[in-house]
Amino acid sequence: MQTQTTEKNQGHQKSSEITVLLEKVCRLEGRLEFEGTARIDGHFKGEIRTPDVLVIGKGATVEGQIDAAVVVVSGRFEGKILAHQRVEICSPAVVKGVIEAKILHVEEGAVFEGESKRLRTPTEDTKTLH
Repeated sequence: MQTQTTEKNQGHQKSSEITVLLEKVCRLEGRLEFEGTARIDGHFKGEIRTPDVLVIGKGATVEGQIDAAVVVVSGRFEGKILAHQRVEICSPAVVKGVIEAKILHVEEGAVFEGESKRLRTPTEDTKTLH
């Protein structure tokens, strides 16, 4: 069985295959590094690194540090997220901790408790120096 997600991007649909799947009945502790799209529906504690996409499903619980391009949270997360593009917190998510991202979107019905910092693009950093 092949698992796919569909992501809308500026009016275009992009289909991306899920390369890592942690099912609801799974518990994992440690360090996870991958390319592509990962979906966590179980429980994870530790560090996650990817140049791509991490999806935390509705029943999932994740604790630790995330470094990714895009993070989509519908479950529970506690820790620190560094997202080089964006973080989407979708209802009924509960997120506690620190988020650094270029774009942070919190959907109505979702909970975010913590602090956030907007990442600047290199051109924004250059403009502030002049």
